[in-house]
Amino acid sequence: MKKLRIKVLYLSPYSPEFNPIENCWSKIKEYLRGVAARTRDDARNSINGSNLASNFN
Repeated sequence: MKKLRIKVLYLSPYSPEFNPIENCWSKIKEYLRGVAARTRDDARNSINGSNLASNFN
């Protein structure tokens, strides 16, 4: 790496601000808590019937 002058940057193990999918999961979890989905099917049906689904299609 030194020969190519490449500098390696190390991130902390958990850096949600550097990992955009973490923000997405946060919104999904928040939504599912609000609709009180208790099963996988409830969660899937709730997401499919919401605005969240349009963001994933």
